[in-house]
Amino acid sequence: MGTEEDKKERERFLLRCFLEDFKCNYPSIQNGPYNKIPDFFLTWSERRIAVEVTEYHSPKSKHPRTANQRSIDASWQKLRTRIRYQLSNEFLSDVIVFLQFHAIRIPPIGEHDRFALELKDLLLSYGSGNLPEKLEKRQLARFPVLQDHLFRIEFGASVPQWRLAGTRISCNISGYANPDFDTKEVARIVESKASKILKSKAAEDLEKWLLIVGDTGLSQLLGQISPVQLTQSHELSTSLVRCPFSRVYLHHYMNGTILQWDTHTWSALHSSRPDRRNTGLIPPGIKSRSNRLT
Repeated sequence: MGTEEDKKERERFLLRCFLEDFKCNYPSIQNGPYNKIPDFFLTWSERRIAVEVTEYHSPKSKHPRTANQRSIDASWQKLRTRIRYQLSNEFLSDVIVFLQFHAIRIPPIGEHDRFALELKDLLLSYGSGNLPEKLEKRQLARFPVLQDHLFRIEFGASVPQWRLAGTRISCNISGYANPDFDTKEVARIVESKASKILKSKAAEDLEKWLLIVGDTGLSQLLGQISPVQLTQSHELSTSLVRCPFSRVYLHHYMNGTILQWDTHTWSALHSSRPDRRNTGLIPPGIKSRSNRLT
């Protein structure tokens, strides 16, 4: 998991990215008490705000082959390694492949080799320069493991190129899952953070914000969420009404969309900046946590 300093560095980075997308003049950011609540203090004009920063993780899936979703990132890295090994010849080393999985479910380790071999055979069946823009699930009938786990594969220049900061990757294999966003998990986060910040003497007389960041790893995908969906969640609404936070934010790290809860109302704020998939801007601490999206 890394040290407390790694965690603080990552949270500060995520907070700055949020403020950038929030389009506010950067306030002064100070660390909170070491290993205590709150994570940060913002001094903004004459306001002083206690901010808790946390990351959304999908709860356990109902699918029998899926364990706790935090483990999905490590599983993805192992599968990606097998794919790169299989695609290491001269032609396939330059291909860009964007794998879109069913929900958040990576093939079990016992299927990694077969998955990688089927992907290699699929690419070779088209030959150099003849890859289609994309293949849908129904077009993968000859490749049963791929068809079982994927609903689409995209190739080539149309694919967002995920990059590790400072690292050249010739064989670019990316993964994306269709998450089932869980408002109950957000309600659980709100209640957990609320109980902790209420005990904080440092935040006692301050305005309080909760920032929940998603889309920094396969286990952290938020998917397409609307303010209506959040408003209609009874559990989440109940948690918010009685929490001490004046504002709660759900931040899509990659595309910059912010969902804001303020005075009992959810609203969406959209960023006009380039998607971070295309910039390669990866949060620090990503290697120690094994949750790269590349």
